[in-house]
Amino acid sequence: MHSESDTQVGRIVAAAAIAIGCLMLVPFEPGFVSRSESTSWALRIAADLAEGRQFGLDTVFNYGPLGLIPLRIYFPGTYPVLLAGSALVAGAFIWSSFLLFARDGRSRAASSILTLLLVALATSQLHRVGTEPLFNLLIAFVPLLDLDDEHRTPPTLQVLLGVALAIAALGKFNYFVGGTGVALAAAFTALAGRRPAWLSISYAGSILLLWRGTGQQFAHLPQYLGYSLESARGYAEAMSLQGEAQDAVPFAVLAIALTLAHIISRPKAERFAASLFPRLALIFWLFLVFKTAVVRQDEHVLSASLTVLGAGLLLVASTRRDSRLAMLAGSASIMTALLAVAISVAALGDGILMELEQTAALTGRQAKAFVRSLSEPGWRAERHRDNLAAVAKANPFPAIRGPVDVLPFASVLPWAHHLESRPNPTVNCYDSAHSSVFAKLQARHLSDPNAPLTLIASLETVDERYPSLDYGLSLMEMLARYEIASRTGEALILSKRPEVRRLELDSIATLTVRPGEFVDLPSALGGGEMVWASVRLQGTPTRILLSTFYRSPEIRLTVRLHDGDTLVRRLIPGGGESGFLLSPYLDDVGALAEVLSGKVDPRRTVSGISIDAERSALPYLRSAVIELYAIRARQ
Repeated sequence: MHSESDTQVGRIVAAAAIAIGCLMLVPFEPGFVSRSESTSWALRIAADLAEGRQFGLDTVFNYGPLGLIPLRIYFPGTYPVLLAGSALVAGAFIWSSFLLFARDGRSRAASSILTLLLVALATSQLHRVGTEPLFNLLIAFVPLLDLDDEHRTPPTLQVLLGVALAIAALGKFNYFVGGTGVALAAAFTALAGRRPAWLSISYAGSILLLWRGTGQQFAHLPQYLGYSLESARGYAEAMSLQGEAQDAVPFAVLAIALTLAHIISRPKAERFAASLFPRLALIFWLFLVFKTAVVRQDEHVLSASLTVLGAGLLLVASTRRDSRLAMLAGSASIMTALLAVAISVAALGDGILMELEQTAALTGRQAKAFVRSLSEPGWRAERHRDNLAAVAKANPFPAIRGPVDVLPFASVLPWAHHLESRPNPTVNCYDSAHSSVFAKLQARHLSDPNAPLTLIASLETVDERYPSLDYGLSLMEMLARYEIASRTGEALILSKRPEVRRLELDSIATLTVRPGEFVDLPSALGGGEMVWASVRLQGTPTRILLSTFYRSPEIRLTVRLHDGDTLVRRLIPGGGESGFLLSPYLDDVGALAEVLSGKVDPRRTVSGISIDAERSALPYLRSAVIELYAIRARQ
């Protein structure tokens, strides 16, 4: 029995933990536009919400109308949404973790300190990848809480969790998948126990209310989900980076350890149906975290390892003390998670102390921002304007009239120069390489009667891709409908042509090549022609399995140029199928300018090609069918 003094100390510690936790989780100092970078897809997401664009129609991306909350990005008019949404998520996160830690008679002070540790883990990566650990752990709370009568999860908390999960779901599509999965499991568990499914009802209702509350039309919700699913399909192949298979082993082992610990820690008297679905939900959540870690082996690996470490801490803290086997399994899961963190830090080359310092630094900045808000409420808007002014000064443009779009990446330039923005729906050009659906959407944006009058175009790409893949079908529309008005730095200013050029693709040849087989392009393609290519990969049955359960091996396109250079670049299957400019090779903005002017440098034309897949334990690529066309103007 706790004494009065112990209770008082516990209340003080709990209040302090809540205050510090809010300083870590609520963005009193949100993310701002960089003063030196002209690209920012995060700003585009917040701007689309502020300017009333429809997600699923005007904006096709894996972030939704509440994407500014996981991104923590500032844009005028949206900060109240960011603040309120983040506060709701923080409340659900702190309350849920405290409840889990307080199980089995832990004191209020001990539970508060452990909750603060979990918050620190969740925020140590906010400087890199948004709030992935925080939102992932929020999804993990549902299967760990179990929502049964014995643990007495308050209905108010269940409703708050439903709202928080809905905010996450409309922030980013992978949270929608995870949140929907665990909400369905919670509904089944509640119905099996003949209890109201408060969390699931709250989740479903909040999805609809928040969608409409952010100015979205219900008719566009299915489109948003459909396009997001298409993006998820293409992401596995487009964004997977080469990495070591053994890096994924700790996560697979951890999933087994966490699942076993969860099974062992549950009372044996529970009905099978009531306990099965929380376990399946936990496995489902772990799989999503695993995919986050291994598809793109960069900072996401560290983010995922911190997430599962937090889940391990939660599970051990909520495990029954009289079960040594459960404690052993839970401890093993923590040790495995620590191993995953160590491997991630070693692979990224970052010092672990630097990562730990992030939480302390973040808390200090947040405290200063909160105090400043009391004396200077408009400081965020002023900082935003100053940063945009710095971007405009670093990127001077001639006078531009009418609607404008910036390619290939979402850009802050229209807002920096106070231009009328008419952005393409796919946000970043490289998304069009993920899927032929997105490639057609972006091309249609340029062929529409209301297409932007001016394009600001440069030549950039990611992950060593074949450069013209990101433009894809849009390049044909640029050739037909736009001409170069001027050039400033590394950007071309394109204006709409008075009349559309009529272009056609003359079929030259269809080649079927084996992996690694080098073939010469047909002699019918002279050195002065533009060559369009469409590539269909003939995969083995293991292609779908690898992409679904692990990651897709990297596809490489090797080209030999007429000047003797041989270049190896990544080929994205979706972009290859929809078509791209194969020759001449676009290696800088000058080469892009020549192509848009109808000129071809014979030295940079392609004379031979080869397609191969990254080495894999399982065969992945059987052959590739390459269709070649000459781009010619129709008289």
